Amino acid sequence: MTQLIECACLWLLKDNHLLLARSRDYNKWFLPGGKIEKGESPIDSLKREIREELGVSLLPGSIKYRFSVKDIAFGKPVGHYVVLNCYAAVLMDFPVVSGEVKEIKYFPFTGTDVMAPAVQSAVIKWQELESQKNNQL
Repeated sequence: MTQLIECACLWLLKDNHLLLARSRDYNKWFLPGGKIEKGESPIDSLKREIREELGVSLLPGSIKYRFSVKDIAFGKPVGHYVVLNCYAAVLMDFPVVSGEVKEIKYFPFTGTDVMAPAVQSAVIKWQELESQKNNQL
């Protein structure tokens, strides 16, 4: 049986490096964020997850949808897929390890082998969007 997990994730860049988090349970790196709970909007989910995982709030009015990707859900049984709805936003403070997150780090886009499959797909999607944007200039 196929199961789809909808997530709201933070797409935060610094010096062309992407902020990723690693939980205590997995060796792969994920985008900060998580599952959108029943009755919760994606933006409310993003705000909640970022407070839980990074210990910070997002600057009101700074949250902007960027793109979505669908891929296999790492660490879940076969047939489970995840949709990462990626948002850019401004943090109100410096991120810190919090909740189920064991470590946070900025990664270059060339280091995708450490990323969960859906994050790898998100990097590819972002690179495609950036290439399209540059070709329009």
